[in-house]
Amino acid sequence: MFDYETIEPVLPGNHIENWKKIRKQQWKQVKYTYSDWSAKNLADVKKNYYIADEPQVPPPDFDQHGNYTPQPYGSASWEENLLMSLFLHPDQSEQRWQQKIAEEMAPKRREDRPLGRDKLPGQEFFMLQSHTVEPLLDYDFGGFGGLEQRMLPVFIQSPVYTDETIIVDNAECRLIPFDTPREAFATVLYSNGTYSRAMYVSPYTPFQWLHEMFVSTFAYDPEPNERGDELSLCGYLPALQDNADDIYHPNHLKAARLMIQIFEDDTAPAYLRNLWQTVKNNGMQAYKTDYTRKPTPPPHKR
Repeated sequence: MFDYETIEPVLPGNHIENWKKIRKQQWKQVKYTYSDWSAKNLADVKKNYYIADEPQVPPPDFDQHGNYTPQPYGSASWEENLLMSLFLHPDQSEQRWQQKIAEEMAPKRREDRPLGRDKLPGQEFFMLQSHTVEPLLDYDFGGFGGLEQRMLPVFIQSPVYTDETIIVDNAECRLIPFDTPREAFATVLYSNGTYSRAMYVSPYTPFQWLHEMFVSTFAYDPEPNERGDELSLCGYLPALQDNADDIYHPNHLKAARLMIQIFEDDTAPAYLRNLWQTVKNNGMQAYKTDYTRKPTPPPHKR
């Protein structure tokens, strides 16, 4: 339904010339994304995985029979998971991506254990780390080096709202990170409005590609929350400013303006169309925000 411009990742795979040199320069960004890891693990990941010609991971703490195998003192203890593999592994080929995804998303149903409920592997961390960035670091790296668009269908496995689930690692997992149509509606609405004018938000936040998700919730007639939706809608007013392109990131402005087209389309719910017209008519002065003050330009504009 919606066509998006393809984002070229800034984190190179090993098919790019001088990929090691570039990755070494970007390591400080990766350390920020994995800031809760120990220095030992980070050093090992960098040397033996992130810039390695043949990436290696530490042996698991448990053998194939489930028996604990103690590691030598001082050895690294990190484990490779799906998100880490897609993000940090030097081989960014489609073949390796699909192989890793198939391995991690395999049903793995165990009849001897009760079926649990969980998030898709890596989904929670992906959503959490895909938004804010550290102002002192490289703004254009984002959370995952521009790979977010490519990762999106892995961690949000339906472009539209659905209650469908799949079995992964003996757990029933929803295909999307939203539990109700109202949650999907409100989260996409709030996020694209907020992130379009925020100073230190990743240029690659996945909400900029969730317009179809937003529109799909209309069929469920999500219960209105007039005050909350009004506050979310007023976040789109800065995108209408004449000088918006000189202040805000183009990725976020595209997402916000596409949302505005949806608000004003005849196929949108009357409630949403009317509320947006009210917000537009009231203008920025009607809301107790700081939108009228020209914000400090983000690093890419300095």
